[in-house]
Amino acid sequence: WQHRVPRITADLFGVRPADLCLIDGIETNRGGEGPWIKGVQPIRPGLLLVGRNGVCTDAITTAAMGYDPTAGHGQFPFMGDNHLALLAEKGVGTNVVDQIEVRGVPLSKAVCPFNPKRHEIGKPIFSGSPMAIDATPAV
Repeated sequence: WQHRVPRITADLFGVRPADLCLIDGIETNRGGEGPWIKGVQPIRPGLLLVGRNGVCTDAITTAAMGYDPTAGHGQFPFMGDNHLALLAEKGVGTNVVDQIEVRGVPLSKAVCPFNPKRHEIGKPIFSGSPMAIDATPAV
């Protein structure tokens, strides 16, 4: 999945890029996808990111989360391929923050680190074990 998912994402977006990208960063979670993850922390970055190019918008959002959108494949924070780099290589947009025009709040003031201690992605960034989820279909 570490190579397939980013490549499928890049392929789908490359075939039909979005005309308008809205990324809701008003309220979110740090440390997991939702409240079922033990130790997840709700945070309020208070950001709404809007752009006409999805790669650029996602790159700025990645930077606002405290991550490097130009990190190499398999390097923090990308567990597998960096989908932004794949799309940038094909000319769909850039993932280099200095090449992207940012209006409104300066990026330096918008950063809300999602993983300030830079725990390795894929391992829990909370204390304790994750809750077990029973995915057995109901009979």
